[in-house]
Amino acid sequence: RFSYALMRWAGPILSMKVAKRLSARSRRKNHSQPIAHIPVFRTFAMNKFREGIDVVILGHSHYPEEVLERIDGREKAYFNVGDWITRFSYLRYKPKVGFKLCYHEDKL
Repeated sequence: RFSYALMRWAGPILSMKVAKRLSARSRRKNHSQPIAHIPVFRTFAMNKFREGIDVVILGHSHYPEEVLERIDGREKAYFNVGDWITRFSYLRYKPKVGFKLCYHEDKL
């Protein structure tokens, strides 16, 4: 409630300036080395594969990744969707094809 009241008081222009500045600072601090998070995500996916899960989809790391594995004769897939702002990545699903990590410049 306090945040909403503060944003109403500050108005949309000032609120957006503050939001953009905080977002940029967060991006510099938390996403300057996305590679550091990769082992944690892959380990999580591998644990889920061992539990019988065939597809693991993660997000919010801003680092697109697609890993295909064959475990006990079954195809397993781990995806991290990345982000639309800097890497223009997204995950697409087609019923006959399955999941595919795509980038904006790809032809759909």
